[in-house]
Amino acid sequence: MSKKIISASEGMELSRLGGMKLPTLKGHVKITLHNCKNGKNRVIEGSNIITNAIPDILKYNFLNGIDAGSILPLVDTWFGGILVYEQAHTLNADNYNIPNDTNNHLFAHAGDEAPATAAIAQEDLQRGSPLQTIRTDNSITHTWEWGHAQGNSGDRYIRSLALCHKDIGNAGLGNLSTAFHNLNPFAKINVGTSAWTDFNIAYEDAKDVHAMYDDANGLSFKLDSGDISVSVKKLAYLKTGLCQTMTATTSLARTFTITPPFTLYALPCYYFDRTTKYLWIFTNMTSATTRDAENIKYFVIDCENEALVDLGSGVYYKTIQSDYAKIAPLGINYNYTNLIKQGSDVFFPTSDNPSTHAYEGPNITGLQRIDLSNTADQETITFNDVQAYYQSYMSGGDIIVNSGRVINGDTGYTCASFLPTHAETLHNHLFSSPDLVSSYVQPVKMDAYTASITYPRYILANKFVHTTLYNIPNADIFHKTATESMSIAYTIEEV
Repeated sequence: MSKKIISASEGMELSRLGGMKLPTLKGHVKITLHNCKNGKNRVIEGSNIITNAIPDILKYNFLNGIDAGSILPLVDTWFGGILVYEQAHTLNADNYNIPNDTNNHLFAHAGDEAPATAAIAQEDLQRGSPLQTIRTDNSITHTWEWGHAQGNSGDRYIRSLALCHKDIGNAGLGNLSTAFHNLNPFAKINVGTSAWTDFNIAYEDAKDVHAMYDDANGLSFKLDSGDISVSVKKLAYLKTGLCQTMTATTSLARTFTITPPFTLYALPCYYFDRTTKYLWIFTNMTSATTRDAENIKYFVIDCENEALVDLGSGVYYKTIQSDYAKIAPLGINYNYTNLIKQGSDVFFPTSDNPSTHAYEGPNITGLQRIDLSNTADQETITFNDVQAYYQSYMSGGDIIVNSGRVINGDTGYTCASFLPTHAETLHNHLFSSPDLVSSYVQPVKMDAYTASITYPRYILANKFVHTTLYNIPNADIFHKTATESMSIAYTIEEV
């Protein structure tokens, strides 16, 4: 399906994705500001655009495994929350990834649940409450309200709104509230058949995949007598030929070996770029149990040409120095972890008190963002508490998520842990396409000495997306202060 910018008048075009038809949708917004002192109301109305978030969630029907019913009804789930921002949006239907607070400050949010108690309401004064929902045969109107103490912008302007998943509306984009602590940042959208819930793997199994190579192949790698053995295996991610199946195998795989430009003492952390077919390898291990907390080595494998990438003037690896000398072990025996790379920025886990033992936690305290093209450009991101075990990361935009953590700006906030942890199961789950709105997520076995155990695999959608975008006209942008209450009625209609 080719993408296009969707105007307010066009809405979402009728399309067939994975066997499901999506109707043309349009939205209408009505903002009412009530002055609590003089009783006067100010009303702002307008039409929005519908983003491509839902079409893309359905489009990436990995291994034909999406349960379309899991996202229904759309109006109650993916159109069931609202976010209120300081800056205007870029009105493009593909611009659906939620921004972090550095790029666009959030003033207010609401979902399908009101704070249960006054104490919970005080935990997050950005949070509003659902007021009412009105349904017709072809439309729904959600209305939310914020009292005089909630959702205030002070002397800063409110310029835009967006609808989102109801859970994001309830919890917000990062805070210390009970609601956020209970937030699962992923929506499980795969079918519940035994092929998905009873996935049997063994250590370094032929079925392992660490990344999506292309629409019909997966990539895996392992250490083999000090070298890296890379396999490109047939797997029906989004396309099948004569030999693809629902699981990868080494049968008919293209396998090659790369001798690293320095010694690898343990499985490294990695990032795979589907566009260039480059596999980035990062490590700071100086033995199987020790690491350099300040210096990180990396090299890049060109998986199309089966060779190391020249990083400049015949240099095949580089060492970068962290300003924050607490980089966690980038490699533990029996552990694979995919990192996030955005442009030339890479996000490395940090730790005050790590263990490099396979069965103990690295105790992650945050991330260090380092620009590989200008290593003086760095940023330290602090988690609000310690995350005991490695979890792989996913991010289509500014906000980075893993199972148990949401990184928004310079803080990583604790949320619900959905995927099992290393200590519990001796395996890790890896995101095949961490940069997309959804990903095939497969367990990879990390222990060579225990029996094969059955684990689930998933298709997970990232809830941190906008499903609509609306910019308040410049003449109508406003402050919300403690003298005002605010209500927003948002109508989504089939046309």
